[in-house]
Amino acid sequence: MLLNTGRVLLFALAFVFVADIPVQAAGFTEPEEITNREKAHLNIGFTGGGNEEDEGDSEACSADSGAIGSISKDFSLGSDPKQRRVNLIKALMGEYGLTAEQAAGPVGNFMEESGGDHLPPDVNQGDTSGAPPNSSSLGYGWAQWSGGRKSAFASFLRNNDYLDDRGHGTDAGNFAYLKKELTSTYKSTITELKKKTRPEDAALSFHTTFERSGDNMSQIQERAAAARQAFNEYKAGGGATGGSSGSCGATVSSVNFGEVAFPLKGSKKVVNNPGIFSGGTTQIAGHPYTAYDIMSDGGTPIRAFISGRVSYFFNDTCGGDSVTIWNEELKIGISYMHMNHGGVKPKMNQRVRVGEVIGSVGRWNGGCGGDHLHIDASTDKIRQPCSRDGCSDEVKSHFRSMGKELFETYQTLPD
Repeated sequence: MLLNTGRVLLFALAFVFVADIPVQAAGFTEPEEITNREKAHLNIGFTGGGNEEDEGDSEACSADSGAIGSISKDFSLGSDPKQRRVNLIKALMGEYGLTAEQAAGPVGNFMEESGGDHLPPDVNQGDTSGAPPNSSSLGYGWAQWSGGRKSAFASFLRNNDYLDDRGHGTDAGNFAYLKKELTSTYKSTITELKKKTRPEDAALSFHTTFERSGDNMSQIQERAAAARQAFNEYKAGGGATGGSSGSCGATVSSVNFGEVAFPLKGSKKVVNNPGIFSGGTTQIAGHPYTAYDIMSDGGTPIRAFISGRVSYFFNDTCGGDSVTIWNEELKIGISYMHMNHGGVKPKMNQRVRVGEVIGSVGRWNGGCGGDHLHIDASTDKIRQPCSRDGCSDEVKSHFRSMGKELFETYQTLPD
């Protein structure tokens, strides 16, 4: 149990965007051409391998507007106990740029603190589920926040509408409050975690800097063992070497994309959610299929991830333009959504080269969860109408992972 105050888990990995639904076709004009001289500065690279299982596209169903305390009310770790642990690791990786080993440290602590390996968000000290208590020094939630921290946590849940229909604490509320603490009073917790390379050491570090309980050495070792368990589950079932599907994403095969370019033009500073690039891959957004949301200011130029021909135009519910570019050799279509085209508008069937500017990030004045590029890869020339509202299992299987390639091309961008 936490000494001195209460705590809240922070799961903010993704951002809330409305459904990306193809609606209708649109016309466009000629884009700019790429010169050999420009190509040398496009951060273009080659990817190897093919048809391997993706590394961890299953993640927590999170959605976050980016501000502290604004985690989507729909954020959930799912229902399966093991997947809840794996999803929390992924959420922490995405939010703070931690490795899986480092993210397992907090998860191991929460497994011991919350009195349940399934990380109950509404547990009172003594293993009884319920509403956050108004008083008493007993702990509550994932981290068993206690004392003044528990009181602050309970007020936070009530004041920010992070209670369920029964008045109990939720995953979203725990993650939001955790984020609040880790970005203020407990900033050093993340700094120290990033120095660790083993789950056991990360568990001890998190206990020392954040939990600060009165546990004896044997109990602290239990936290370390729990962190190792969670890490092994991530690695084997939903993470670095895994392939199992989680509650929000489908397991899909990756592709040998060949020559690729990061889909936004500029330095790393054009990306407003860099935490999605971690652990050798890119965290998928909160869609029921494999897709990526890269937050960036409206007007940021969008580049072709791979070469191909324009095969489909459509509008999405953000009100922006969207386009699919089909690579016949790979039999893969890359779709770009929530765009403005301005003076750069490719035409139907036009050849587009890797790294070529095809439009810009749309400006939606806060709609769709904030300005961002939605990008996905599928085996369809005409993108199927999958959205955050749903996607059939059959169509879901058409989508392919590009997380590794997005991660690697992002690393080549100048700081």
